Amino acid sequence: MEKLKKYETISYIIIAYLFSIAMRMLWVYHFSDTEAFKWHGQLMINTNDGYFWASGAKNLFNHELLHNMRAPGIEYGLVYFTYLVAKVLPFSLNTITLYMPAVISSLIVIPIILVMKLYNKAILGFFAALIASITWSFYNRTMIGYYDTDLFALVFPAFIVYYLIKSVKYENLNFLFVAMLLNSLYFYAYDASKPVVYGIGMGYILYCLIFLRKSKYPYEFIFLISISMLDIDWKYRLTLIFVSIFIVYKNILKTKKIQIIVAFLSVILFLYFNNVFGIIWGKIYE
Repeated sequence: MEKLKKYETISYIIIAYLFSIAMRMLWVYHFSDTEAFKWHGQLMINTNDGYFWASGAKNLFNHELLHNMRAPGIEYGLVYFTYLVAKVLPFSLNTITLYMPAVISSLIVIPIILVMKLYNKAILGFFAALIASITWSFYNRTMIGYYDTDLFALVFPAFIVYYLIKSVKYENLNFLFVAMLLNSLYFYAYDASKPVVYGIGMGYILYCLIFLRKSKYPYEFIFLISISMLDIDWKYRLTLIFVSIFIVYKNILKTKKIQIIVAFLSVILFLYFNNVFGIIWGKIYE
């Protein structure tokens, strides 16, 4: 099959992204003339949790809630990300929080199309992206005005899966490094990310053990992905990520035996300290 040209892939992504945005604009179109949904002429967000998160972002600007222990701060990814966006863009905080769910969540079309491009089937990825962007539950929880952490819920894992697949397909550690950093950011951005990260990571580890034993980096892959999923303070996790990358890049784990031992120990650390099975089983039981 003829390889898809880069401009064709970019065209698919742009069309799918605009389609996703347009479908979410239906809420604005429907309620733009409803005064009860406005404040000072601005259409407002429509979730209780949204005002909780927005109050945290606003507080980073005016510091009005310094003594309110419930006001969220930079320890929450959504709050800090919104603050940074509002600092850079020439829009009001109200406008940013209103449209951010659609702008960010619609990015999910990118990894879906790129995954299929890896197999020269970007056209299928394009149609999959159209469907995924408006799938029920994801769609209604990322509608314009639905300002909540759900806008990060599927975008991060979709990109993580893309880079993990790419690392396996090309046996390239650089793609895995990107996935590791995305894992860490996903922990920060979305409170309920752990079961998703653990599920993807365990699937990746099993794939390496079953299908990649004779490849170039099977045990380095397992060691690195396990480190990136450790449930520890983000500063320590990032430090360990860069230390582990340095170890692999400098080929410190020279022999296959050492690589196997280190991979085994990293998986044990990941499973034991993260309560992996308890968390995943809890989600299944729910």
